[in-house]
Amino acid sequence: MIFLLLSFILSYEHTTAVQHVDFDKQNIQLQFIEGYTKVRMSGCEITDQPGAPELPVKAVKVALPLGANITDVSVIHMETEILEGEHLLSCAQPPVILSQKEITQFVLPDEEIYASDQLYPEHNIELRGVGVYDDYQICELLVYPIQYKPESKKLIYHKSLSFRVVYEGGVKHSARNATLKKMVINPDDVAETMTRGTRDNVTYLIISDPPVDTVFKRLADWKTQKGIPALVRTVSWILANYSGEDNAARIRNYIKTLPDSNI
Repeated sequence: MIFLLLSFILSYEHTTAVQHVDFDKQNIQLQFIEGYTKVRMSGCEITDQPGAPELPVKAVKVALPLGANITDVSVIHMETEILEGEHLLSCAQPPVILSQKEITQFVLPDEEIYASDQLYPEHNIELRGVGVYDDYQICELLVYPIQYKPESKKLIYHKSLSFRVVYEGGVKHSARNATLKKMVINPDDVAETMTRGTRDNVTYLIISDPPVDTVFKRLADWKTQKGIPALVRTVSWILANYSGEDNAARIRNYIKTLPDSNI
């Protein structure tokens, strides 16, 4: 059954979105190898600039109104602790292709970074980029739970960070599926689509376009008569009713709403 989508649209002129991220100290792992300290943290990736200190980094996504123009990202509060001991951090190495027979030469620590006592990285939160998903602007940030003072060999651990994303403009729509709420750290800011009726409940789906959709309609009717619920959806109908980065993503997002889609 086709369900009716009701989208509520709100416009914004200037807004500040405040978010919060916590990092558990128990997730920090220090590995001591040949005079160097490797820092790892569960739930985080590792920085990969060759020659620079390897540090945990976490990518977080914030949902904003579609078309929002981000003007500032900054930390407004944090709880910080200096970890015990002195640590000469290992530096990141260039990526190695698995099929590569010879390993490239070992990259030494960047002297300009390691001889300084300036915090590395300089900022504990960075704007990585923006994208669009399900009629929302997605702001992707890199958050560094640990910063390093190379000359002092000290690790600065941030237990919690509160930050703000300031943006102008944008139009807030209702999300058409539940995936977006799982992607972002502010799911409560994502409006849900209101529906009437139920979602398509079929076992056999045919995606087509005129004029052959009428031919497949006869196949769908025959399948349904045989006890296999079948339905024909045109590409144009899907594109008009589902959002995504491109046409393939819109079709995929529609299929995700179907029972047992395994997508």
